[in-house]
Amino acid sequence: MVETLYLNVPESDTKVISKLLPAYAKTVASAGGEVLATFKVTQLPNTDRKMTHIVLIQWPDPSKRTNSISKTGFKKIGAALGGNNIQYGFFGAQQDIPVTLSADKIYDFSSAWFISDDPCAFPALFEILGTYFSKIPPVLQEFGISQTAFFGPHPAMPEETNMFVPHMFGIFEWQKFEDREVFNKDSRYTEHVDIRNSVLKKMDIIFAKVML
Repeated sequence: MVETLYLNVPESDTKVISKLLPAYAKTVASAGGEVLATFKVTQLPNTDRKMTHIVLIQWPDPSKRTNSISKTGFKKIGAALGGNNIQYGFFGAQQDIPVTLSADKIYDFSSAWFISDDPCAFPALFEILGTYFSKIPPVLQEFGISQTAFFGPHPAMPEETNMFVPHMFGIFEWQKFEDREVFNKDSRYTEHVDIRNSVLKKMDIIFAKVML
């Protein structure tokens, strides 16, 4: 299970980044998880959410994350990180997805919701969306996108306040943010984007860079 921790931290509150996030990483490790990376949000091209950082956490055993919610360490540090300024997302994939993160690249955190909330409708909507995805990869590769990862909501996600639960979640690695702007105007993308839009009612897109 992959957990995404979305933070909205004031620029002036450097203590959160310099002290609390390392402390949170230790708490996660003690519970059986691993903080894969912390990202600094750089652009918010398509979202109504306010955030400054994203923390990516891996839980090989989802039950350990569920069991850790009531522990004092999580509650204390979670409150110190911002309380209501945190959103939690929990995602899973059908198979392991190897991803190498690079400080000189930029990452597109994209989330989407289908036009229907009925899970019975998802297979048909996925089939239509598959037509779109079959056309786009060659174009993405021209823009240097060599890594993508797609997830859905994890069936064993724990109960948290301020949950973020899209129907789909993906991470795309771009060379630079400007490439995405050029890609959006490329005719090979625009001629197929209506297929994607026909099955989605909302998208949420955030760009961020790995923090060293």
